[in-house]
Amino acid sequence: MKFTPILLIAFLSSCSSSTFKDEFTEMTLGAVTSAVTGADVSYRANQCPHVKRSCGVNGDYQEWYQENGKLACACNK
Repeated sequence: MKFTPILLIAFLSSCSSSTFKDEFTEMTLGAVTSAVTGADVSYRANQCPHVKRSCGVNGDYQEWYQENGKLACACNK
């Protein structure tokens, strides 16, 4: 069960559509990171305003740019 996301990523890495592959990888990484760390993480810039709003005043909201130049964000509660 723990290896399911890794297997899905490996399987889909052979897909020809890089847009689908990138979006799926970003969603999967966010879900896995959230499950492991308990943080609300998004590797998609359009989701960062939602993460920031849901973070509240007691959370530690952070943004950073990934190697691909896209914005990512997280809220550690």
